[in-house]
Amino acid sequence: MGSMDYKFLQIEIADNVATVTINRPEVLNGLHPEAHAEMERVWEDLAAMNKSRSLF
Repeated sequence: MGSMDYKFLQIEIADNVATVTINRPEVLNGLHPEAHAEMERVWEDLAAMNKSRSLF
């Protein structure tokens, strides 16, 4: 499993719900290749943790 430290995303898990928030306000939360790759990694990390039943 990858690290849960992300540069462009904020992750919060509560009551089996994972909330993923894009944190790039300077570009209106637009994704560039590095942020897109990080988003792919977060889904893999959350699946491996098996602590959430839904993602938002």
